[in-house]
Amino acid sequence: MAETRRCPVPGCNATVEPGKLMCLRCWRQVPRAIQSRVYATWRQFLSSRRATTEEAKLQALGDYNAARSAAISSVVEQRP
Repeated sequence: MAETRRCPVPGCNATVEPGKLMCLRCWRQVPRAIQSRVYATWRQFLSSRRATTEEAKLQALGDYNAARSAAISSVVEQRP
């Protein structure tokens, strides 16, 4: 069974359930467009695991990591 972990947003000490990017409080601060990008790139990454080329897998992972970073940054930028 996967363990809970700390929210990746700097300064947030909330726990995050397995399968979630961040805690709900922080996720609600992420603009909808970025949330959609996170979901889309995650689905793309999951489907790329069946891809025949390593390049396609790495591209999908890179796209997801960029969306993930944008989500975290969007929360940080809103903090005073």
